[in-house]
Amino acid sequence: MKFKHLSFYFFCIFLFNCGRPKKNASASEDSKSGFYNIQDFKKVDKIDAHVHIETDRPDFIQQASDDNFRLLTINWDDPNESADMAVQQNFAVLQMNKCPKYLAYATTFSLKDFNNVDWKERTISYLKKSFAQGAIAIKIYKVIGMGT
Repeated sequence: MKFKHLSFYFFCIFLFNCGRPKKNASASEDSKSGFYNIQDFKKVDKIDAHVHIETDRPDFIQQASDDNFRLLTINWDDPNESADMAVQQNFAVLQMNKCPKYLAYATTFSLKDFNNVDWKERTISYLKKSFAQGAIAIKIYKVIGMGT
């Protein structure tokens, strides 16, 4: 029984070491090790696919640009929250027009007045306007199917 446990232990060590990169004696630990290091941070393209930019100040996007990030700001509509989706869209469009290389946005739609006969037309019109202003996606917020 002890032999089985000991064999299993060595087998696990073997498997653990199979996936590890081989050390290169000529490469220093901080460079050419096969892994990213702090010097690579600004060189590597990065995407933050979920931010909420609700300001006209450029500071956040400027920092993202400096750090080689592209951002997706996501608009949302929740009847229980105070953030107005039209205001969010205005910020998104403003910032995207200033920094189109670093910012894209996802629009949304409201479920307010869902049972009104003109809801569908108003919603489609809003979404068409959003895409005309540069939206690349639609956020379907989690309130769908949830009671208010």
